[in-house]
Amino acid sequence: MKTFFLSIAILLACSIMWAGERNDGKLLTEILNKGTVETYGLEKSSQGKALHWTATQKGAGVVFLSGKETWDFSPFVHLVCEVQNLADHELFVECHLDGDYWSTGAAYVPAKSTRKVETLILRKEYSKQQLELFPKMNGLPGGATRLWCGYRPESIYKFSLDFPRIQPGDQVIIRNITLAVPYKEYSGKEYEALLPFVDEFGQYIPARYPGKISGVNDIIKADKKEELDMKKHPGNKNWDMYGGWADGPKLTATGHFRIEKYQGKWWLVDPLGHLFWSHGITCVAGGDETNIRGREKFYRSLNLPADVDSSLFVSERDGRKELSYWKLNMYRKWGADYKTKMIDKANRRLRSWNINTIANWSNEDVIRTQKTPYTAVIHTQYGHFIQDPFSPEFQKGVEKTLAHSSAAKDEWCIGYFVDNELGWGDNTYLATLTLQGRYPYAKEEFKNRLVEKYASLAELNRTWGSDFATWDDWMKSDSCYAGAKEDMVDFTAHVANAYFRCIKNALKAKAPDKLYLGCRFNYGDFAGNPVQQWIVDIASKYCDIVSFNRYTYSAYSLHPSRNLDFPMIIGEFHFGGLDRGLLHGGLRYGGNQENRADLYKHYVQDAVTNPYLVGTHWFQYNDQAVTGRGDGENYQIGFINVYDAPNWELVRAARSVGETMYELRSK
Repeated sequence: MKTFFLSIAILLACSIMWAGERNDGKLLTEILNKGTVETYGLEKSSQGKALHWTATQKGAGVVFLSGKETWDFSPFVHLVCEVQNLADHELFVECHLDGDYWSTGAAYVPAKSTRKVETLILRKEYSKQQLELFPKMNGLPGGATRLWCGYRPESIYKFSLDFPRIQPGDQVIIRNITLAVPYKEYSGKEYEALLPFVDEFGQYIPARYPGKISGVNDIIKADKKEELDMKKHPGNKNWDMYGGWADGPKLTATGHFRIEKYQGKWWLVDPLGHLFWSHGITCVAGGDETNIRGREKFYRSLNLPADVDSSLFVSERDGRKELSYWKLNMYRKWGADYKTKMIDKANRRLRSWNINTIANWSNEDVIRTQKTPYTAVIHTQYGHFIQDPFSPEFQKGVEKTLAHSSAAKDEWCIGYFVDNELGWGDNTYLATLTLQGRYPYAKEEFKNRLVEKYASLAELNRTWGSDFATWDDWMKSDSCYAGAKEDMVDFTAHVANAYFRCIKNALKAKAPDKLYLGCRFNYGDFAGNPVQQWIVDIASKYCDIVSFNRYTYSAYSLHPSRNLDFPMIIGEFHFGGLDRGLLHGGLRYGGNQENRADLYKHYVQDAVTNPYLVGTHWFQYNDQAVTGRGDGENYQIGFINVYDAPNWELVRAARSVGETMYELRSK
């Protein structure tokens, strides 16, 4: 890395502005002069007095370090960096706080243009008082956003701007760095004055933003506007009934979806034999319920007539009383039969948006219309753990579930995801769980393999460094020995192979025409990571398509490890915002609506040009509720908002991608 101290001239050019009135804390400008700036792959330009660099390699970045004193970012919600791109092509830039994986902001800066990169300042934890005042909410009023982060905002020692795709000779300038939007924690009279903070339509009362409604007439007007828009945009004319490429090559038609490598790229092939790339959305027609029991003071009265059947939008589950404002608002505009209209509109929307897949967790009633291809899902897991695959009931259980699944013979079903975001650990983890007694059938299998491998128990003791007197002693023990590493690695792979093999066999027996779409690995940045590749490699032997829930800003680097070659699919990704009245920006922050839509477009286009990827599925269809779902998620991540109107920026991005994705992939 190259290092240089910030000069007065640079400080003037790189002005750090204070949003709101200055408090007792130091301005960032006053402490930057005690820090340093480090770069990699960048040479300081001699032109001008700004923070101006020229790239010397592909992939470069700049790191701002605080020096002996850390920075206190806790009074603010955003760090905003203004980036000017002097190159004749666009540049992608990410900002990281303290090198943290989750604390990022990102933007694509067009050629010869300037963009602001808005990074969310995350909170590692909330105070006991805030947890009591706002129970089961991940994002809180006042700008508090909780996520898995490894830093504390009151003690920031660095932040970076990374340009992973910059080319030698490209030039960038950092013009302004801003701490923006004051952060606030509510208590006492201020808290009481905030209540209630959710209006009768499910909107956050204190926020002002485009599209916020004030009455039922606004809902009806929005619906009419959308209907006119869908008439103008009926969907891609070059698609067949399934959303496959009707104008493209004609391959063998089997009446079901299948996978094939065609001209160097992996593709899905639809039932008619047309090439198909899965452009999808999860949770279609559902997923916004919030618990109102015990939190009644958060909500303004719904102002409904006494004879309204509240079961149309309120349900009881696990001791919670859950209200769907989305369903309530559809009831307000369409009446008690809103479900019929919702089902019809969901399919028409997807076609209009150039979306051709109803992905995981979606409404069964929408799927059953057989108007849009879909993915099915079944579960064998408990929590993040697999079940014991050596149990004689394991494969039988999967077969029994599939035998009752209508998707098994449905031509509109692409295939099955089985399980979700399992905890695989390292390449000894499953053996460790087995030794600890979690998998009794697997432990018997482990013993049998050791008996077959070692000539005697004494030989195993010499290798492991153990002192078992009998194999019964081994079965009763839950200890892990240093010398057992080789056997632990071997048996972990054995367990994983058994898990995937049993599911594959069950699918062949009960749903032979459906694709095995994998277990949705929760590896956001997997791209041949040696810590994770062992399980992905095993999965690829059994899965028709290996799936990843990949919450990063790009899919261009996702590829099989080593010399393997297999198709992949993105089961989940999203970019959230804070400018539409919700309180959390999701697992990958997108900033304002225009930027999150731009990030969407680039992410999917990157995936379309990736020869291994056969689809991307956005999480999710609806914005989540202001006060959160059961686990507290309250993300602004939807294609539609709480009163069933589109987030238009995202819709336009999806249409743009879908209009050209087949031509782009075929290049």
